[in-house]
Amino acid sequence: MILLALFVVLRAAGMPHVKIGVVGTGTASIFKEAMQSSKELLDVAFAPSKATGKVSATKLPKIGNKTTVLYPASEKASNEIEEGLSKRGFEVIRMNTYTMVPVQNVDEMVLKQALASPVVTVASPSAIRAETGEGRTKCNFEVLT
Repeated sequence: MILLALFVVLRAAGMPHVKIGVVGTGTASIFKEAMQSSKELLDVAFAPSKATGKVSATKLPKIGNKTTVLYPASEKASNEIEEGLSKRGFEVIRMNTYTMVPVQNVDEMVLKQALASPVVTVASPSAIRAETGEGRTKCNFEVLT
């Protein structure tokens, strides 16, 4: 989702030479795969040693006196990255490119498979909060870090 939003913005801007930073190596590998298939000339210039917003905000290299960062994010994402970068002197432009909403209907077979699985993975902390929050079906999750 974020990659698509980023491509739309960059194409509208005439595909300027920009440096791409990602929050983790998983995103970096997906980004590189998308770049190879689209034949665009964008490279991941930064991936932090640990995939957290705090580490990203602390370790992103600054280029020159004024570095502007376009930060596409979930509407529900914390302000940790933008606040951390701003404190370091970056100009941060946040774009809320998507949001998370609870699933309204799940295929019965998919639900049975998920509930019978020894491990269920999720893509974001907000997905866990949505599924275990008020008024939702309570599942017994063991969070692995």
